[in-house]
Amino acid sequence: MLAMIADIGNNHWVTLIINFKNSRILYGDSMGGTIDEGIKNALTWWIGHHTGRDFVHSYIPITCQRDGYSCGILAWIALAVFLLPETYLLTDARVVADERLQMFLRVSDWHNAKISKNYVSQPPRSY
Repeated sequence: MLAMIADIGNNHWVTLIINFKNSRILYGDSMGGTIDEGIKNALTWWIGHHTGRDFVHSYIPITCQRDGYSCGILAWIALAVFLLPETYLLTDARVVADERLQMFLRVSDWHNAKISKNYVSQPPRSY
């Protein structure tokens, strides 16, 4: 299985899962769109070239966004729910801002841990 988030048109993120075992391409778009033709054609060619099989296209559950900027976090959550359904749930569209903040805090914590580790292990600079 290959699971990813893909950019459409340099401004919109969608969830893509290629399930080789079941010969399926799963697609999730928080704006409710159908699979992008460019991605569909590229995946069909690549899969056919490497497997010689035709894959069925279907959708995965994803929260519908109510704004113009939450597609990235919603694509990420849909991917997490698909891969780890016992750990994650789809987010209610009314609390997407909270999810964005939670992700920011995770990234900030990770960054601060890396900086603190590097800062402590580096000798002081001399000017």
